[in-house]
Amino acid sequence: VDATAMEDLHDMSCGILIRNTLGESIYGVNSYDSKTGSRPIGKGAHRKYIFSIPMNIGSGNYSVTVALHSGDTHVESSYEWRDMAVIFQIVRPAGLEFVGTAYLDSSIEIVG
Repeated sequence: VDATAMEDLHDMSCGILIRNTLGESIYGVNSYDSKTGSRPIGKGAHRKYIFSIPMNIGSGNYSVTVALHSGDTHVESSYEWRDMAVIFQIVRPAGLEFVGTAYLDSSIEIVG
């Protein structure tokens, strides 16, 4: 997520939320809660937030909401909010079959 401050801000965090086609929240995280933090930024300064997330989710279409805000939530001060900033599709390769919204790396042992 690339951001440029339009004014001096005492702190700025970046968060994302992945939603499925029903609008259900699948996963959300922000820089404040992930211990990366919320830092001041000066007017005209540029900042890039890079999220690395393994997409261990079920096949289907998803969207990403992006928010720039102060502190740990967008409630106090929301600087930017973009629903459907990115839309993507997950297609599972053959051999990696499961049911549900999340792939939990599991194993099955047969005894007897």
